[in-house]
Amino acid sequence: MSTAANARGFTLVEVMVSLGLVSLVAVALLAVAQVQVRIHCSQNSIQATQDNARAALDVLAHDARLLGAPGRGWGLINTIGGVQPVPLYRVVDGGDNDSDRLEIIVPSGEMLALRVDADPAVGRLDLARFDPDSQNNPAAAPDAARDFNVDDYVLLSNITQVAAPLPPDLLTPPRGCKGPGLVGVALLQVLGKAANALTVTMSNALTLDGCTFPRGSLVSRATATAYYLDGDLLVADDGFPIRGTVGTPAALAEHIVDLQIAVGIDGLNGHPTEGKLDEGQAANDDEWINNFPGEILDNHLPSALRITIVARTGGQDTLLGPGRPAVENRVAGEPDYYRYRVLTTTVVPRNLVQP
Repeated sequence: MSTAANARGFTLVEVMVSLGLVSLVAVALLAVAQVQVRIHCSQNSIQATQDNARAALDVLAHDARLLGAPGRGWGLINTIGGVQPVPLYRVVDGGDNDSDRLEIIVPSGEMLALRVDADPAVGRLDLARFDPDSQNNPAAAPDAARDFNVDDYVLLSNITQVAAPLPPDLLTPPRGCKGPGLVGVALLQVLGKAANALTVTMSNALTLDGCTFPRGSLVSRATATAYYLDGDLLVADDGFPIRGTVGTPAALAEHIVDLQIAVGIDGLNGHPTEGKLDEGQAANDDEWINNFPGEILDNHLPSALRITIVARTGGQDTLLGPGRPAVENRVAGEPDYYRYRVLTTTVVPRNLVQP
């Protein structure tokens, strides 16, 4: 064969056919890559939404486990300016039209004790620390009231049994309430302080419903936080409820579309008190409140709180989905282009005990 014949290249038709085939393959690969990128971005968005909601749910669950402290008996406090007891927690039910709200009052800081029986006519709390040196020589002890400021709130409990042994002169017999279930904790506001004493408001609360507060009763600062939705933000508001004004809410998580809280009460609606909570099929047929429409939560001692957060992806998807899911007594939303994650945890408060 001649050299000229061997040097013949591709024809124009062959080149065009080759380019066409390469283009088809490239378009197919690009389409596959775009699908993979879209799936990856969608999965990342869903995972970020879930992680965001999980972190917020952990915060709520942590605080909910503190319900009842330091009362340990019935988890009740006095309302400021009134005589009706209210729980250390409150669930404001939004029904089937809105999200719920959780309000919690918990102790903050170290526990102190009353040095003498509280006198409601004086409105004064004489404080002592738990360490023996402070008990034996209160004048030389560190300032027991140093962590309190005017306008702070105080939780005062007439429960004297604590985990750590108290010095002997604090172990006076408790003089509690007249009957089971009556309030054993008072919420007071600080008007002034000395080294080892607080002047407080609401002195009449010291004997509410027959409760007295003997030497050795527990004392601590109180903090209050309300958890609720502000638009699509789940916020924690430390200015509510005891101060009566709304503070500066701190955002816990974004793209949250629902917060639902069901309260479990062992022995509710005629069910036996047996250490477990029965789930029913309709309103008022089980041991849960707020899991069906039409139920009303009274001031019951909670056995558990079931907290559910519904989170939504930040961006819309290309496919129409079923919309916000139904949770507890909240009905489902209309179909939309978002993707949702539902996270639920059941919390058993650490400090509440049955009668």
